[in-house]
Amino acid sequence: MLAIQSSSTTKPKTLQPNILPCQIHHSGPISIAERYWNPQPNNTTTATSSSAQSQSQSPASNEVTQHFRGRKLHGKTINLPSSYTGIVAQKTTRQIQTPHQTSSTNIPANDAGYDEEEEQSLPTETFILEQQATFNSITTWDHEKAPSSEEDVYIRGIEEWIGFAESIHAYDIPKTAAES
Repeated sequence: MLAIQSSSTTKPKTLQPNILPCQIHHSGPISIAERYWNPQPNNTTTATSSSAQSQSQSPASNEVTQHFRGRKLHGKTINLPSSYTGIVAQKTTRQIQTPHQTSSTNIPANDAGYDEEEEQSLPTETFILEQQATFNSITTWDHEKAPSSEEDVYIRGIEEWIGFAESIHAYDIPKTAAES
């Protein structure tokens, strides 16, 4: 298991993560030059249709463009819901020690459906993820066009995860007799 802890030494920075369509063979710190990566919002409009006959123009406010090593990239920014916060975390070798818990039952040992081994649980190793930064949106990039949720696995995964989280944390409001 993993447990998230805030960095005890500094306040987490706010970042804008980017998922680029390339592979970089480097692992470690780099000196960041802001002047080389400054995505700009697109000033174009996209056609959206609510029916086959009518079309309306709506601004593509979440689409951005940027050049990376001479190649034009098209990006789409996905904003997290206001009640969500994304984190950038680093795995550590530190562990949280959890007390060994056993449950006591009054089931006789000679009961055919009872297995004593089921009652004994192994201690769980819980490693610590240290929070390095937070984010409220994430941008995914593609070469020819802005990524879409139909084609991009990252966008689809983020949208599905948010939908799943909202579903499991939602609750039904019981109907009163007057509403039925």
